[in-house]
Amino acid sequence: LNLAFPTARRRTVTRRTAARQQAEVVNDADLKQIKRLGGRSLFLLVRYAGGKTWTFPKADREHGSPMRDTLKGMCSEQMGPGFEPYILGACPFAHRRRKSSLHPGIDGRKVFYYRARTVPGVSSDIQPASGGPLVDWAWLSREELPKHLDESEWCCVRDGL
Repeated sequence: LNLAFPTARRRTVTRRTAARQQAEVVNDADLKQIKRLGGRSLFLLVRYAGGKTWTFPKADREHGSPMRDTLKGMCSEQMGPGFEPYILGACPFAHRRRKSSLHPGIDGRKVFYYRARTVPGVSSDIQPASGGPLVDWAWLSREELPKHLDESEWCCVRDGL
């Protein structure tokens, strides 16, 4: 039985060099870039055909339809099939009652605001369908929201953001 230590041999270690990742250049002035402004939280605003102002994405809920299904359907229909945010919770964080003298059917309608997040690794590409209701979109920081939203909508959501 040989209990002697084995002779020390030089090991050759192959080092794996990580591929150099080039820093992705993001233009902070491009409002359609979800990666703008570094790691800050951004909010999605949209403009609909025939609309003059920016607003949060909206959809009508059919009577009896679950709200989560309405929200997921709105995302795929308006923003394209590649946009799949994670909807947080089951309760809205804010709501408002619409008033309109121009559109008599709108008086008293309620608008509920829900939270959703984009998840890393899940597609968050917005590709609106041609001829769809969505004309333009922008990813904005909280500080930029008052400049784009109308005052009544901003007053409704500002405390919940």
